[in-house]
Amino acid sequence: MDQLLAKKIQSLHQICQDEQLSLIHLHPQMKSHLQLKQLEMNKNYILNSYQSIHEQLNTLDQQVKDLQTILNEMKNNINLKNKYKNEMIELFNNYQLTKNRNTELTKFLNKYLLNEEEKLIILNGKINELFFKTFKKVHDNHLQLTDIIRLNNNYSKSLFEILEILSNLRSIGYERLTRWIQDQCKLLNNNLSNDFVEMELRIALHLLIERPILLNTCLKEITNYRILNLKNKFYFTLTNQIEILAHDSIKYISELFTFLHTNICNEKELFYHLLSNLNNNFINLKLIEIFENILNQMVWRIEQVILNLDLSINDIDVIAFKIYNLLSIYYYTFDKLLYQDLSSINNSINKEEEEEQVKEQDEKNKQLEEEDDDNCKGLKDIKSLQTLAFNKFIDKLTSDIQQCMEQLNIIEVPIDLLPPNELKLLLLHLNEILNLYNNEYSNDNDDILKCILNIYIDPLINFLNQLNLEKNNNDISIYIINCYFLIYNTLSAFQFTNNKCEVISTNMEKHLELFTQEQSKLILIETGLQDKLKILSSHIGPTTTNHSPSLTTAATSNTLNTETTTTKTTSEVTISGESGEREGDEKKGEGNDSNNEKKNLLSNYEGMDEQSLKNYFHNNFYNKLFSLGSIILTFHNSDRLLSTRLKTYTKNRIASDIYLAYKQIYNAIVDINSGYSNPKEIVYHDPEQVKTLLDL
Repeated sequence: MDQLLAKKIQSLHQICQDEQLSLIHLHPQMKSHLQLKQLEMNKNYILNSYQSIHEQLNTLDQQVKDLQTILNEMKNNINLKNKYKNEMIELFNNYQLTKNRNTELTKFLNKYLLNEEEKLIILNGKINELFFKTFKKVHDNHLQLTDIIRLNNNYSKSLFEILEILSNLRSIGYERLTRWIQDQCKLLNNNLSNDFVEMELRIALHLLIERPILLNTCLKEITNYRILNLKNKFYFTLTNQIEILAHDSIKYISELFTFLHTNICNEKELFYHLLSNLNNNFINLKLIEIFENILNQMVWRIEQVILNLDLSINDIDVIAFKIYNLLSIYYYTFDKLLYQDLSSINNSINKEEEEEQVKEQDEKNKQLEEEDDDNCKGLKDIKSLQTLAFNKFIDKLTSDIQQCMEQLNIIEVPIDLLPPNELKLLLLHLNEILNLYNNEYSNDNDDILKCILNIYIDPLINFLNQLNLEKNNNDISIYIINCYFLIYNTLSAFQFTNNKCEVISTNMEKHLELFTQEQSKLILIETGLQDKLKILSSHIGPTTTNHSPSLTTAATSNTLNTETTTTKTTSEVTISGESGEREGDEKKGEGNDSNNEKKNLLSNYEGMDEQSLKNYFHNNFYNKLFSLGSIILTFHNSDRLLSTRLKTYTKNRIASDIYLAYKQIYNAIVDINSGYSNPKEIVYHDPEQVKTLLDL
């Protein structure tokens, strides 16, 4: 409409423009007339056109109103439909929620409640893998449902009803498991068990962990059946195998403990397999109960074996010591196997009992100590057997050493000056015992070693010292040295006897020192050097001599292992001693005139003139010098020394004393103040030549 109206207006406007152009050329009046006429025409035309447009507009307005009415109706219809739609959506959501709730409830019920088939399995079904699986489901569901109620504070009646159903089923299952485990114990007792039965038992016992009372009942039943089984097995083995070895005490006791150790290891493996999820202390308590029951059957038998050892038999001490070693081995074996990891003996499973036993710390510690003592009864029994065997061993040692001492006191010193056979047998026996000790023990058992060595060695040392006091001569000295050397040789084979070896070595060196000094003195007298030294000592007066250090313990061990022979000389001792005898005479001559010095020349002493010395050295000393080495070795039975090293040591000591005595006399003779005109004709061998001839 608007476009049509616009076109008409545009047309009128065009006409007016055309008219205006034409009027420009007309006459003004005409032009005016025409204009008026045209205006009127335009007016009419416009009025007519407007009327038409107005009608059209009214019509259009009516149509718009009608359309508005239709739109309002449509809007109302749409709102109504939306309302219906929202109601439908709400209904659908409610339906979906209800459906989801029903689904969840169904799932919950299916999850926490058992179906009829599963209930029958728990109530009357055969206990097998399916039963364990179903019972575990009941147990887990019960725990989960309890947690749900506790954590969410959901105290719905239906939940408690479900929980009650599960509790009843679980209680019935526990009771059936307990009875079944007790029946399975008989299968284990009859040795009909296999891996499958053990696996089922293991699962059943694991399910009873939440019921400590029932678990303890089952474990007690298993323990009693295992004890009964082992006792029957022990009596059978004892009758058919072990009693045959009753004549051999060591094998008999060894077989008893071998049986015990083997079966306890098997029981430990079985219990750890069945009770792998339990506390190790609890398992060890059950094993200790089995161990002590079987050990009780053995203790009195072993005790009788030890008590019946006859002390009159020669090797009883070795047998007793071997039994002691055997008991020590099994003591530490069972300690490590059963008791080492055992801490407090409180039942770690029974939490209710633990809470009831919580007291003050002091009372608790006392209680734990008492419980530890009770649970170590098996080790105490073995320890008592050890003590009994060791006492038997000590009694035999004491008896043997007393008999040996009595025989040594009776017998005379052998002609060959070697240790008597009684001493050799005693030391051979000691060597066997020390070998046993070396194989079985380490240095942390010093008390046993000290006891053995004190029983053996101390009486021998006292005997040899007493013998030296009663019969002090060269033969007795050699005899004592040989006895000490044999004792030292026996002990030195073991590193753990070093302390006792030092004592023996010190005593031996003391006797060897006295013997070599006496031998040196006697051989100086035999060769005539002693008389010359006395004259020389009286001539020179008191002198300060440099003595070699005396033998010590350190020098002793060096002497026994090497050929070193640096010692104190007897000649110096002799000279020192003789000089003291002349000290008074020399003090009397201190005031003499210088004329008396000529009379005090060494050559003026009796026996020290030039001719006498020539006769002595040429016809006596030098003739013996070439055979002096062999004389030293055989002089007064020196060759009877048992040790080659001691023989060499003694020979070198004596030869050194002779060399030093000769050197002192030689130096005095060749001294220009001694009064000899031609000293080289008297002593034509210098000290170094003599040293060579003496093999120094």
